[in-house]
Amino acid sequence: MASLTPDQGALLEELQTDLARKYRLHGPRVEQIWRSFDRNKGEDTIRAGAADGVIMPEWNLRDMADPESDSMLDLLEHRATKSLSEQYRDMRVNNLRHVNPFKHSFTILMDEGGYGQSYYVANERKYREMMAGMSSAVNAGLCVPRATGELILERQVYLPQSLNILVEDILGGGSTAKKAKERSKKPDETATNAFSTLSLDSKKVKLSLEDLLAASWDQKESLEAYLTLCRVEPDFLAHAVKNWFFSRPELLQDEKGRSLPLHTDKFISVAVFELIHNAVTGPAIWTASLVYYSCLLTIRMTKFTKRSFYRRSPICVTTSSGSKYFKRLAGVYDNGTARVNMKTKPDNLLRENAQLHHMLRLCQPETDVFKAVEWIKRGKICVSKLKALVAELETMKQEIDLSDFAVPIDNLMEPVMAEGALDTLDKFIVETSGMEIGFLYQDLNEECLAAIQAQCQEQKAKAEQSEKKKKGEFAPLQPLTPPTQAPSRVTQIQQRKEKQKTRPPHSSVYSISPATKSPTETETETAEPSPVFKVKPSTFDVFSTLFSKARSRGSVSWDAFTSAMADLKFSFVPKFGSVFTFYPPEELGMQKSLTVHRPHRLRIEGHKVLMFAHQLRRQYRWGEQSFETQ
Repeated sequence: MASLTPDQGALLEELQTDLARKYRLHGPRVEQIWRSFDRNKGEDTIRAGAADGVIMPEWNLRDMADPESDSMLDLLEHRATKSLSEQYRDMRVNNLRHVNPFKHSFTILMDEGGYGQSYYVANERKYREMMAGMSSAVNAGLCVPRATGELILERQVYLPQSLNILVEDILGGGSTAKKAKERSKKPDETATNAFSTLSLDSKKVKLSLEDLLAASWDQKESLEAYLTLCRVEPDFLAHAVKNWFFSRPELLQDEKGRSLPLHTDKFISVAVFELIHNAVTGPAIWTASLVYYSCLLTIRMTKFTKRSFYRRSPICVTTSSGSKYFKRLAGVYDNGTARVNMKTKPDNLLRENAQLHHMLRLCQPETDVFKAVEWIKRGKICVSKLKALVAELETMKQEIDLSDFAVPIDNLMEPVMAEGALDTLDKFIVETSGMEIGFLYQDLNEECLAAIQAQCQEQKAKAEQSEKKKKGEFAPLQPLTPPTQAPSRVTQIQQRKEKQKTRPPHSSVYSISPATKSPTETETETAEPSPVFKVKPSTFDVFSTLFSKARSRGSVSWDAFTSAMADLKFSFVPKFGSVFTFYPPEELGMQKSLTVHRPHRLRIEGHKVLMFAHQLRRQYRWGEQSFETQ
């Protein structure tokens, strides 16, 4: 006897579990919202989740949407609280037949695991023997010919699938987090004008190392802002999870036109995990890239000055949160660059700020660009470390269950739901890996920088040895470093837990816990508040919209935003693609520029409002109280 693929039965059990969980968590609220609907609202809600608006034949739309009838609520309770076997036994028999006879096959319809599993035997004789041996199950209707079982499963799959969608639509229709204001519709002229200025001829622009460094910095800042918004803004997180969930590659059809069934709730938990993991990976990678580019730029500078340290220091100040370790020498400049001195020795930073320590050690005066590039090429070990960490975390996504918080996805916008989902995810990763995900990537960066530093020292020793050989001097052989064996999984987790205990009392810059604040957020909050600007009413309206704390946020056109920034004497220049950089005027005393992506529809709306507001708040400490009308 051969077991057939249990796809349909497994899918049915997942859908039934999802529906039962929704009813357990949201049953009273679903009933309350449904009873508040009139007939038209009820019909619209039922049709909204149906394919092309066509509901199941056995659903009587008139009775189900009748405010005086409990037809829909009774159906939901029955399907959510009864076992699959009970639901099957309560079905009416209409003597339907499947077009495929499925000879010598039968289906088991019992709840004791494997509901809906089909089996196949070799011939008629063995089939009859099997049915005789299972006569009690056959007589009870728990073992049926597969032709009948397929029809039963098909119907049982459609019902919980439709009810799951209906419950989500009901909750969405009565959600306290629903935006009262619809998204603005842009006239066709705007889209036409945008396309008229579109150029399809890509101009090749040769970027300098300085441009590459600036672009890397902007990208890192943008990705850190994205991670922060996912952590502190429930509306933004819900929007991001929806985008991730409905753009999964598994939803694409394969060469045979098939797509995987990803409509069960477990894939929402997977989507949340993947989204947050991706949000952490992005800024971590760009931070490492930024340090590498900074080292290359510093090394190039050392060719033109003997005082290479004074060239390295400003880069360390601007590319990390290390400004407190430096002091500026008043009135002292080195080729136009303000000179700074360290207030501590680099070795003292090894434990407190290993990244800054490694960066200073990497920037040796005798190192040229070609040697540094060669080291970075050798840095494939960093890529392998990154792949190993990503693979380790990816194995966890099937084990996490965030259904109590993130199902349906709009539930993340309800009070404490997003916070609960992130807190549960954070604790799950700590328990499984031994460390917070933010510190996992922070340590990865430090390990890679240390590896490059070791390569630097090795190359330097080889160069000195070669120079001595040329002069005929004695050059001792360098001792070989024995290969280290990777620790076991259990040992690695224990080492991480021990390291966690010795960390300074601050969170990682890549933290996902909503209860903690990253070093960047702490610095922003402790900084002096921005001055109050007297602006035109149109400018005031722009920033009031961006910084509004109301759920029903408005929208701002791109032209209105650039005009408002110009009213504050900011200048802006296009960089590449849709990237624009705004430069503050000297009289404002602001040193940081603002780099943003122009929205494709030339309108800042939805989650983009949160992104723009966060960047302005982070760069300039602006807020709703920073502007007054003239």
